[in-house]
Amino acid sequence: MLEEKPYDAAVFVGRFRPFHVAHKRVADEALRLGKRVIILVGSSNAPRGDRNPFLFEEVRDMIWGVYGPEIASGRLILDKLPDEPDDDLWVLKVKQTVLRHMPGNSDHVTLHGCNDFKIALMGWKKDSDSYWLDLFPQWTFTPVPPIVSVNATDIRKSLFQEGTVSMNLLPPEIVLWLARWCTMNDVKVTFIGEGHVHNPQR
Repeated sequence: MLEEKPYDAAVFVGRFRPFHVAHKRVADEALRLGKRVIILVGSSNAPRGDRNPFLFEEVRDMIWGVYGPEIASGRLILDKLPDEPDDDLWVLKVKQTVLRHMPGNSDHVTLHGCNDFKIALMGWKKDSDSYWLDLFPQWTFTPVPPIVSVNATDIRKSLFQEGTVSMNLLPPEIVLWLARWCTMNDVKVTFIGEGHVHNPQR
């Protein structure tokens, strides 16, 4: 008998550049709570740059490497979330995208949009930039505190400025993906962790 989930959907919004262990912790909790999990990759329309070194398609491939079976079965859905000029438009886009992936919505129009469903908003209010988690009062905010201190900004800085990445900050599948990406893009990197140093490019 399948375990009953308390939410029709668990929504997880982030930029995931890269997808690290704290992201995985949130996604795992989302899978525990939601009948389906909808991961929205922010800044999906942004060009490659210092803050967005990985394009949407690359972030999608990262997450697919971790959750391939869940994505293939339809339990976990990945979609784009482009940047918008103001919060109101961005919130509307989030709601529209979530609603599009709710069960039966391709067959009929719901009376009250996302309000017809019980939705959990997953995340963690780590700093003032997390204010957007308060922009969805009709959803249930479900905080998932990280076990280790990690943020993607520091990982990017370490990778592109110092040429090192701590393996304990990334799921193993992401370490392998990142090693391949660095090789293909001629980015020199040394992976440090588990008591040893590994450089797959040697």
